[in-house]
Amino acid sequence: MSDDRRRTRDGRDGVESMSATYDDGAPSEGRSGILPDSRVERWVTVALLVVLLAAVGGVVYLAVAPPETTDPYTEFYVLGPDGNASGYPTDLTVGETGTFVVGLTNHEHGSEQYAVTATLDDRTVFDRTVTVENEATWETNVSFTPETPGEKRLRLSLYTGGGTAGAPDQTLRLLVSVTPDANGTRPTLAHDR
Repeated sequence: MSDDRRRTRDGRDGVESMSATYDDGAPSEGRSGILPDSRVERWVTVALLVVLLAAVGGVVYLAVAPPETTDPYTEFYVLGPDGNASGYPTDLTVGETGTFVVGLTNHEHGSEQYAVTATLDDRTVFDRTVTVENEATWETNVSFTPETPGEKRLRLSLYTGGGTAGAPDQTLRLLVSVTPDANGTRPTLAHDR
């Protein structure tokens, strides 16, 4: 309210009343006469500033450390001996050793234990249990030697949790054509004697 006060005469009972004007020039009639408290304005400003800082902090946090948006999974794969997706041992002779790379990458959002097995003609040729950290890759060479000619199916199985009980979580198959050795005979194996 300005200090500019004027006296007016009320036409009813001859009572003098005070009328005031606000700084904006508007008369005081119809206003409560209570000016906003500057302490309230300060608290509202501080509260809005805190909310704004919390929102900016949340955006920065999500930009720096975004939440995991993918479902957990494990990559399980076979590579040729040179590390490419080719050159698999698919044509062998009896007694010849085939080698390939088996690998997995953990995208399970945490450390995981796996069991990996390889079987040929219902004979286990590889069996390993490994622990792989999140987003880490594990690879190893696997070798096998077919004992009989024919079309063979090398079965690779991946079990999550480290045990091999029950059905595997993932299975890969590699078809191998095995021919008799150069003499057309099967090599004598230790268990044949």
